[in-house]
Amino acid sequence: MKQETIKVHDLGIAAALVTLGYVVQKITYSEGHRAHFEFKKTTWTEQLIDQYWSIGLRVDARQLFENTKTLKSRIYAHK
Repeated sequence: MKQETIKVHDLGIAAALVTLGYVVQKITYSEGHRAHFEFKKTTWTEQLIDQYWSIGLRVDARQLFENTKTLKSRIYAHK
């Protein structure tokens, strides 16, 4: 059985999910070089993304910053 995943292209959402313990399964690139981060989908994933957009998601600021830098490094390593 194939594991269900969710793709996000927003760096902020991806960094927030990583900060909450999600693991990037894969990074793919579309034409125009836009990165898409693929995560394992759980029962909470969409709710967490909704909380992110409604400014209701709370994460550690320092860890979020570090995870953003790490994801950017992974993107730029591809180029």
